[in-house]
Amino acid sequence: MIGVAIDPQKIMEETDAFKLLALVLTLVGTFVTSFVLYLTLNQMLLKPLLKLTESADKISLGELDVKIEGTKRNDEIGLTARAIERLGVSVSLAIKKLKKR
Repeated sequence: MIGVAIDPQKIMEETDAFKLLALVLTLVGTFVTSFVLYLTLNQMLLKPLLKLTESADKISLGELDVKIEGTKRNDEIGLTARAIERLGVSVSLAIKKLKKR
């Protein structure tokens, strides 16, 4: 009969090292995924919303010839952009009607 001697301390050390490696890889993966998600959301949502806010502010200050970006998008930002564009046109027409009176 052949016996194998296994040191339990060595097995625990290797297991702990593997757990630490798995934890580090999980944290790095989570960080990278979060960063990519942030960049994507920033590019697709936050920047267009900031531009729409700037355009709406300009219209509210009387600058009615503002070029509204995002009107060709087929999402909620596109809907909002088209609504702000219509708002600018409506305000412009209302001002023209008032000036004719």
